[in-house]
Amino acid sequence: MADYPNSNGTAHDWSSVEVDLGEDGGIFTGISELTYSDNLEPGEAMGTSAQKLARTRGVYSAEGSISMLKRDATEFIAALGNGFKEKTFDITIMYSDTNVPDVITDKLFSCRIGSTESGGSQGSDALSVTYSIDIMRISWNGVDPLADMLK
Repeated sequence: MADYPNSNGTAHDWSSVEVDLGEDGGIFTGISELTYSDNLEPGEAMGTSAQKLARTRGVYSAEGSISMLKRDATEFIAALGNGFKEKTFDITIMYSDTNVPDVITDKLFSCRIGSTESGGSQGSDALSVTYSIDIMRISWNGVDPLADMLK
């Protein structure tokens, strides 16, 4: 369990994050946003009662999205090559900071790009690209969400 108050007052922030997009991608510093989540949705066993009698183990799913500067996005897609939406890759996210002793490492396995969103508008902000990501499974700092996760 974490001890609070934090003695040095430092917590992980976005500058503490290193994202490795696997063999084809590598480490990109132009990633402005990364979200990922998983869910285990149990089914219901119903009978003659208004109350559910039991639940099933459920169906596991995982998804995410990543936004990166246009230049990095172009390099990443080039590394994946033709058919980039059919190729799979792992994403490793490391949360580390000089003043925080623990390194947290989450891993997204067998990711595949779904939708691509790009555009721009007048102004001083850099152009970016956002991809939705279909994820086969997530390891949360080395802990799998299911007891017998398929590898």
